[in-house]
Amino acid sequence: MPKINYELKQQIIKEYFNGTGSTTLAKKYKVSNSVILRWINRIKNENFEMVISENRHRIEYSVEFKIKVLSYKNSHNCTLSELCNKFKIHSESTIYF
Repeated sequence: MPKINYELKQQIIKEYFNGTGSTTLAKKYKVSNSVILRWINRIKNENFEMVISENRHRIEYSVEFKIKVLSYKNSHNCTLSELCNKFKIHSESTIYF
């Protein structure tokens, strides 16, 4: 899957909220349906900056923060997506282990 630039992401989100389904958008823009739904879920959870930020790849997390996230995961048995929403982490790959 090609890297999705900021403008394309905004366009997809706009079309989704204007009534186009995620499956249609996924086919149209050759983007994973699950990725689109993840963006929408984060927007609905009021984590707007996680979705629309142009500089989201420049964030560095401290070791203490990472330990806090993993401890929370272990004690609450939640999914990576739930962790990302709770701790405002942009990508599941950041905490994937």
